[in-house]
Amino acid sequence: MSTQIRKEDPVTDSRLAIIVLAAGQGTRMKSSLPKLMHPLAGQPIVSHVLATARALDAAHVITVVRHERDSLAALVAEDLPESIIVDQERSPAPVALWSRRLMPYPPISTATCS
Repeated sequence: MSTQIRKEDPVTDSRLAIIVLAAGQGTRMKSSLPKLMHPLAGQPIVSHVLATARALDAAHVITVVRHERDSLAALVAEDLPESIIVDQERSPAPVALWSRRLMPYPPISTATCS
């Protein structure tokens, strides 16, 4: 399953940057599997998110990992090799703020999903 962006719905800023917060454990899901590695329509949830980032032609994608970091980082590297992978436990500041510092320009707007 791939995410499709219609040509008539262009991204208005070619500097689009996306921060994927993929550090959750999934404990409320009663699972040892990180929540973004749970399958949805035959793919891990994070694969759908990364496919959307690719379809939007984001200039920068930063993926934040923590729980089961090696497995998740390997999946991210396979799905979107150009994504910058940040380990939440090794970040010097709150990870979303620190990740924004990796971008070469200030954000225009931010959105958070939980």
